[in-house]
Amino acid sequence: MSDNIKSSHNKNTGPSSRFDRIIAALALGLSIAALLVSLVEVSAVRSQQRATAWPYVELVQSYSEEGFALYLNNKGVGPALMSEVEMFKDGELVTDLDELIRDTLGPEDAFSYDVYRTSNPSNTVISAGDSINLFSVPWEPRTRRLAELWGK
Repeated sequence: MSDNIKSSHNKNTGPSSRFDRIIAALALGLSIAALLVSLVEVSAVRSQQRATAWPYVELVQSYSEEGFALYLNNKGVGPALMSEVEMFKDGELVTDLDELIRDTLGPEDAFSYDVYRTSNPSNTVISAGDSINLFSVPWEPRTRRLAELWGK
């Protein structure tokens, strides 16, 4: 008789057995769904972390008691690798700063390296929060006129 009892307990055919299988299948499905949600969230967090490390470089005009300047500021949280910096005026590439100043002010008021300071930031890195002086001049009548004309 004990063999009959053991064999009836080993059979999985009762209503509670089907209920257990349904519960197990639901638990497995929820586990898989939770895993997928976790994977999507990890991907979103990684993308967000990469995005927050991007540089944000802007061209800034600065006016002070000493003079006028153009700066590149990195306002982002990551370093900015400046591979090539080019200057355009009216859609044309500027290759000679002296010529641009001469064309703007005319030959009688033009000035050169004796008055302005400049730097080329190509192939450099601007750290987060740092800036590079592209062009600066001390105040005098012809540099004030240049600042006015370039500010338009």
